[in-house]
Amino acid sequence: MKKKTGFLAMAAMFLFALLLWVKPMDAQAASTKQINMKANKTYKSYDITGDKKKDSIRVKTTNTSLAVVVNGKTVYTDKTEIEGGTEIQYCQLGNGMPFLFIRGYGVNEMCMSAIVYYKSGKPASLDLGNHFKKYAWIYHISDLELSENFFTATFSVMFQSTGITYLAPHKFVYKKGAIVNSSKLWDVESFGHTKSAPSLTFKTARALTAYTDFSAKKKAFTVKRGAKVKIRKMYYNGKMLLMNVEYNGRQGWVKALTTRDKLFTDVMYGG
Repeated sequence: MKKKTGFLAMAAMFLFALLLWVKPMDAQAASTKQINMKANKTYKSYDITGDKKKDSIRVKTTNTSLAVVVNGKTVYTDKTEIEGGTEIQYCQLGNGMPFLFIRGYGVNEMCMSAIVYYKSGKPASLDLGNHFKKYAWIYHISDLELSENFFTATFSVMFQSTGITYLAPHKFVYKKGAIVNSSKLWDVESFGHTKSAPSLTFKTARALTAYTDFSAKKKAFTVKRGAKVKIRKMYYNGKMLLMNVEYNGRQGWVKALTTRDKLFTDVMYGG
C-alpha cells in the first residue's frame, strides 16, 4: 500500500511539473497574432502605436499608390504601381510588439513589401521588397512565422546572377525598439535553374575569382570555365552581394553581378 501511495505521489508531482512547464509555452504562443486585413477598410480594434490603446488603422490603395493611415495621419506611403491587389496582416510578436506586414502585387509577381511599425512612438518601416536592391528583385515573401521577439520570412528572389532563387526562412528581430535584419548571411535552399528539379549546382560560363572572406580583397582560388560549383549561402551588407562557392573541396566568395551578364550557363530567369 505504501509503494502504491508513493508511486501516485511521484506521478502527481511529475504532472504538476509538466503543467508548470507547458503553461508558459502556451501563453507565449497565444500572445502572437496574425490577423488578415482588407485594403481601404478602417480597423479600430488593434493597437499599432504600441501604447496599449486601440488605434484607427487604414491601408489605402489605388493602382498607383499605397498609404497607411493611423488615427487620421498618413504614416507610410509607397508609389509602386499595384495592379494585382494587396495582402495585409496585423501582426503581434510574443513580447507585444505590433506591426503591419504588407505585400502589393503587380501582374505576375509581388511588386512591394513592407513592415510598418512604431519606434519610440514614431512611425518606422522596413522595406522587405527591395532588400537586395540592384542585385535582384524579390517576387514573393511568404510563411511569416512569429515568435517572442522575432519573426521569420521565406524569400523567393530573382537574382541577376543566379536567377530564380529560393532562400531559407530568414530571421528579423525586435532590437532596441526597431525591427532589423538578424544576419547578413542568407541560406539558400535551391535554385530553379533546371526544369526537372531545383538544385544547388551551377556550371560556370567563365572563369571566376573566389575570395577568402566578405571583404572580397584577398584571392582564394580561381574557378575554371565550365566547372561545376555549389552555392549554399549568400552574403549581403547593403552594398555588396557575395555568393559562397564550393569548388573541388574548397570554399570561397564570388562577387554577384547587378546585370544579367551571365556567370553561369544554366541560370533560369522568370517574371
